[in-house]
Amino acid sequence: GAHLRIAQAAGAAGDHARAVQEHTHNLDRLRITGHRRQEAVTLRLLGTSCLALGRAEPALQWFTQAQAVYQAVSMPLEACENSAEMALCLLRLGQADAAREVLNGLMGQLAGELAAARAHETTAVRWPCQQVLAALGDARAEPLLEQLHADVHARAAELTDAADRERLIQAIPDFRGIVAAYGRQLGQSAPAD
Repeated sequence: GAHLRIAQAAGAAGDHARAVQEHTHNLDRLRITGHRRQEAVTLRLLGTSCLALGRAEPALQWFTQAQAVYQAVSMPLEACENSAEMALCLLRLGQADAAREVLNGLMGQLAGELAAARAHETTAVRWPCQQVLAALGDARAEPLLEQLHADVHARAAELTDAADRERLIQAIPDFRGIVAAYGRQLGQSAPAD
């Protein structure tokens, strides 16, 4: 767990090269010990870091491996998170039709079995979906971004007092990305509250 957190911290700080190095090293340990759940998370995070480095082909390989493990250990929400990032990866590889197919499946799951989940539990699914929708010019992108933005602020209000809300939003990469995208959509910097 500690090794995973070190790698996650590197990724959150934007040091994706170090995150890849740490995750790769951890992956060997996890496979030796047979810790399949942590293996799935590590594979997905390897994909995420590779994608952040602009290395979409190896990212897709990591996401594909993660998907198989997530399904084997029955982690449906995490499998959806992985699929959402995979859709973004496919889009960056120029495979718009494949990305759209994955995306449509995820949108169906969000309206179906994931509809009862709390909003913050599905942010890691909805945020990459929104990015794919926006890149495809899909009309569903704008309302999804507006909902994500509202959810980020509602979650920040649940967890912190007013003085700390902006710090929380800036500390969480998905929250930061959502608020920045919303600000771009408005044609200005997004307000903190």
